[in-house]
This record gives sequence, structure tokens and C-alpha cells, in this order.
Amino acid sequence: MKYIPKKEGKPWLSHSYSLRMNLWFILSDLLSLSIAGVSAYFLRILIGEKYQNSAFYLQLLWIPLVFILLYAVSGLYPGVGITPVDELRRVTTITSSLWIAITAILFLTKSGESYSREVFLFYWFFSILLIPILRFYARRIGIKFGFWGEPVAIIGFGEYARKTLHFLVNNRFFGYIPVLIVEEKSQTKEINFEGQKIPKIDTETLLNDKKYLNRQGINTAIFVPEETPGELSKAIGSEDIFGLKHLILISKLGWVGGSAVVPVDMEGILGLSAQRNLLNPYFRLLKRSVDLLITLVAGIISLPILLICAVLIRLDSPGPIFYFQKRVGYRGKEIRVCKFRTMVQKADIILEDYLCANPDLRDEWNSSHKIKNDPRVTRLGKFLRKTSLDEIPQMWNVLIGEMSWVGPRPIVEDEIVHYQESFSLYTQVRPGITGLWQVSGRSSTSYKYRVNLDEYYIRHWSLWLDIYILLRTVRSVLSHEGAW
Repeated sequence: MKYIPKKEGKPWLSHSYSLRMNLWFILSDLLSLSIAGVSAYFLRILIGEKYQNSAFYLQLLWIPLVFILLYAVSGLYPGVGITPVDELRRVTTITSSLWIAITAILFLTKSGESYSREVFLFYWFFSILLIPILRFYARRIGIKFGFWGEPVAIIGFGEYARKTLHFLVNNRFFGYIPVLIVEEKSQTKEINFEGQKIPKIDTETLLNDKKYLNRQGINTAIFVPEETPGELSKAIGSEDIFGLKHLILISKLGWVGGSAVVPVDMEGILGLSAQRNLLNPYFRLLKRSVDLLITLVAGIISLPILLICAVLIRLDSPGPIFYFQKRVGYRGKEIRVCKFRTMVQKADIILEDYLCANPDLRDEWNSSHKIKNDPRVTRLGKFLRKTSLDEIPQMWNVLIGEMSWVGPRPIVEDEIVHYQESFSLYTQVRPGITGLWQVSGRSSTSYKYRVNLDEYYIRHWSLWLDIYILLRTVRSVLSHEGAW
């Protein structure tokens, strides 16, 4: 969806517009909490022997309002500028803490004897499951009908400002809509960036008319100090003069960012504390414990699928059921990744013959080690790859400590050259069954982008990031996103 800025005097974001955004997400959360409550109540009746008196639970209708109040205090309304990982963390933490507090108060005052503990437990589970899902669709609907998102101006327009603009244009869920660019010497009145026309003004215009942004209804600016002329760079520090309520500074320290960075205030001097969580032995132990827990549960659930796939592979084409491929693992050691066989025998010879017959595809193979309509893949193999069922046996690699559920994708030796100086960083963690690459388009993305995603994951790991990737993996697998 393209955005055209309003004419002067008709600001982008009026108070009523902001109010509609807040009310829209409050409605979404109230709907989630209502569905969670009703589902918890009837699920308890379904599995229980005793009928639950609904009158007692109607007395708790004030609880969702407390949730909404705490969500508002934590900045979840309207949720602009919040990453999905941070939103998941806030929703889960607030919801869990509040349910623990409410449960404790009710049962300590003995008023909780009329309620079922199972209902409270189910309500908590459905709440943390439904709220992020409905908020996701609330954003989609809001974007489609043009009533969600906050207009921003980008001040400075060098390399990092362009990267920021690229991110905002391609990540509408983040909520910041670039509607104006402030450049030192603007030769044109607008820029056509990836199909979207964005107006431009020069820095002199903004310095001479400090209420320009305010009249356009722009309350937030993204500021790149190193790419902004000195006079404006100094003046913009007094953001209230320009009518700004929020000023976002972009750092050129590309390796710094995400949840791993904590601001440090030294009497007005801004410091950034960069934490490498995956180098912390306690976090490593936590990640490993989660891996083993998921493997135990997933192994039991997927056992029938494993047996069915094994039988079908044997019937579909001659050859072994499993395929072991040498990959580069933790600390650069060689590991043998286990997958269901999806290719015919003598696959290397078939590939070389195919590339010789189709030389135009050799560059595609050399750049990503993947080609569409791969002649080596069996009929069943195409289905297994499309549904990612061929990855299930890698649970064995997780169990023996060679892989993790979430991490960089394991690479072959020929791919090391693509990582260059990032390879030493890559070897510091266990490769994963899934990761940021898999939930970001997989085979549809470039290899350079894949390396950047791996580097970002390693530098900015958190348990919440793993949870987010696992949830996104389910969605990507069901939609076959980027798989071939």
C-alpha cells in the first residue's frame, strides 16, 4: 500500500487518528481475552466431572480491564515501533505476572475456593497464545485499510538512512511510515524508493521553518547524526522546537543493536552496553535445556510421522531412508546432519549433467547451492521439502548436542567463503534446525542476506527471539513460504 502525504494544513496523524489506532488494539486484546476466558471455562467443563457455575466467573469481568491498563502502561498501544519479539516478551511477561498475582490474591483471601485452578491455567495459556495472534491480524487489517501506522521523517540521507528507509518500507508491521526525507541539498522534490514516492526537502527549509514537521502532523523523526549537516544536527537535539515528540537516533555501529543492547546513562553521556548472551554459560545451559525439552515432546508427537515417512520413502525410490550430509558445526567441527532422503541415487552425476545441459542455471547454483526444479529430487522428496518434513530426523542431532532447534543453518565447507570474516562468529554457536533465514523467505532470499541474518541472531540472541522464530517457523511451514 502506497502512502501520499497530506497537504499542508491537513496533518497526517490527528488526535482522532491516534485514538482510533489505540482503540483498535484495545478491542483486539479484549477480544483475545474474552475468547480465552470462554474457551478456558468450557474446556474445564469438557474435561471435568463437575459443572462450573458461570455466575462466579462473571464476577471476574474486571480482570480484562486490568490487563488492558497494564498493556497500556508497557507501551503496547498502539504498538508502533515494537518488534514482534519485544511484543511477545511484554505480552507474555505481563500476562503471566498478572495471572500469578490475581490467583494468589483470590486464593489467599479464600474467595478463590469457588473457582477452578484449571480454568485459570487454561485462561493464562489461551491468553498468551491468542493475544499475539490477534494483534498480528489487527495490524494486517489496519495496514490494509490505512488506519494503522505513524508517519515519520528521516533526517539525513546517506547509506544508513537508506538502509533504514529500506527496512521501514519492507516492514510495515513495525509501524513507522516514512513520509518525508530531509536532505542537505535536495535536487528533487521527491524520491521514488522501491515503488513508493516520498517527498524531500532540504535542511535549509527545515531550519528556516521549524514548524514544518509539526504542520505536516509528523511527531516522530529518525535522525542519522553522521549523515546530517552540522547546523541541523546540533539544532535537532532540541526536538521540541521542531514539534517532535520522539527522536530516534540511528547508530553506525552496525554490529550493535537489538535486545542485546542496554543504554547506559553517565550524567548525560549515552553509552551502549552490548551483551553477547550466547557466550554466557548460563544462557547456553538454558538454551540447551529448552532444546532437550522440545526434543522430548516433539519426538513423542512426531513418532507416527517418522514411521509413515520412512515407509513411503522406501516405496517411492530405491536407496536408504536417511541421508547424512557433512556440515560445519559448533567450533568448526564436522557434523553429520541427518535428514530423510529426498534425492535419487547418483545425485551428483545427475546434477552435473543437468548443469551442463542448462549452463544458465550454473550461476544460480554457485550463488546459493540451490536450483528450482532440481532433477535430483524424488517425487516424494519434493513433498517432504515443501512441508519441511525432511528435517524431522535432525532431532537426533539436537539430542546428541550437535545442533539446536534454533540457530544458523548448518553449512557445507564450500559455503564458508560466503561468510568471510563472519565465519568465526558462526562457529561460536550450534547450527539450528530452523532460524531467522527459514522464517524470512528461505530459498527466496540472497545468500548475503542469509549471512546477515545469521550474524544478527548470534549477536542478539534471547530466549524470546527463539520462541518467536519457532512460532514463525510453524507459519512458514504451513504456508510453504520460500520452500522449494
